[in-house]
Amino acid sequence: LYAVNRSNGATLWHQDQFDSRGLTAPAYLPSHNALVLGDAQGFLHVISAKDGHLMAQTQVGASILTKPVVSENEIYVLTKTGTIT
Repeated sequence: LYAVNRSNGATLWHQDQFDSRGLTAPAYLPSHNALVLGDAQGFLHVISAKDGHLMAQTQVGASILTKPVVSENEIYVLTKTGTIT
């Protein structure tokens, strides 16, 4: 997982803790300046957009296959079994 500078492509930070986890696309959680990603193992990860450190993690059960949805500080994910959490 990489964060890059839009204007010059320079790497701002790199997080290799999630290699081989089948991450979803990230959603932005503005209230915490964080990225929210799901993975194929059924975990939801909250990562600092500033420096890439893991802020929180929880297991929701089944694999998360789509980008999480953030609405008014609520995070919603759709799992492989069709459950919305």
